[in-house]
Amino acid sequence: MRKEIEESFRSALEAFIAWQTENPIVPTEEQDEDLCEWCEMNPDGSPFAEWQRRMYLAPEPEVQEEIRDLLLVNITEGFFKPEVLNERLAEAYRRGQKSVHA
Repeated sequence: MRKEIEESFRSALEAFIAWQTENPIVPTEEQDEDLCEWCEMNPDGSPFAEWQRRMYLAPEPEVQEEIRDLLLVNITEGFFKPEVLNERLAEAYRRGQKSVHA
């Protein structure tokens, strides 16, 4: 069974590498500029590995402006304080109810 899994994985990986070779993902100008900035901030890092990472990771979801104030930015803001979390959850619920009934 393990041998079948390894063969299947190897076959899929070979197919992916062949496809990627024929269909390379080239960074846009904006992505290239971002990568250059990353290189400046990470001189010991590999720009090639970073580009591969960026190619296959989903972008960070954008935060809607309507809920930005509900997000906790850092621990000093009280991330682990139940009263802060409960207050924000209650406010999120109120906003949700308001939008459903609007």
